[in-house]
Amino acid sequence: MDFIDPVATVALNLPYVIRSRFIFASAHLCHQANHAKQGATWKDEFPLDGEVWFDAADKYGKPWKRYSTFKARLEKVGAKDYQTATHDFRNAYNHRFSPRIVIGISNLVTRRVNKATGSVSYGFGETPALTLLRVVELLETQCDRAHRAFESFQQLVREHEAAIRGDNTASLASIEKASGRTSGV
Repeated sequence: MDFIDPVATVALNLPYVIRSRFIFASAHLCHQANHAKQGATWKDEFPLDGEVWFDAADKYGKPWKRYSTFKARLEKVGAKDYQTATHDFRNAYNHRFSPRIVIGISNLVTRRVNKATGSVSYGFGETPALTLLRVVELLETQCDRAHRAFESFQQLVREHEAAIRGDNTASLASIEKASGRTSGV
C-alpha cells in the first residue's frame, strides 16, 4: 500500500488536472490570438485565472475553426464515464472519502433523497476497492484521449500561429510602406 496508493491516487486525479490545464491554456491562447483576428476592436476583457473554465474557453475559442474539434476531444478526458467507473474518485478524494485502491472498502452508508417525494433513505453496503487492473485500463483510455486532445490542441495553436503571422506580416508591410522602407520579407 505504501507504494501503490500514493501513485494510483495521483494518477486517478490526473485526467481532471490535464483537462483543466488544457481549458486554461486554450482559453488564454485563443483570447490572445483573437487580437490578430479582431485588430483594433479587440479588448482585453479576459476573466481572472481562477474564473477560467470551459465557458471562457468557449467564448474565446469560438472564432477558431479548430476549437470545436479540440473541445470535443477534451470533453472525453475525465468525462462522466471515467467518473462513474472510478466511483467519482477525484471528487470523493478531494471532498469526501474516496474509494480505496486494491484493499479496503468505503462508503458503508449512503444517504439518498428522492427528488419526487423529498423522502430520505439510507443505504447500507460499500464501495469496493478499485482493482489495479481496472485502474490501469481506465488510465490507458484516459491517456489515449489526452493524446488526441493534445493533437487537436496543436492544430488549434497552428491556426493561431497562421493568423498571428498574417497579422504581423500585414502590420510590418504597413509600417514599411509608411516609412518608405522595405525589409525584404
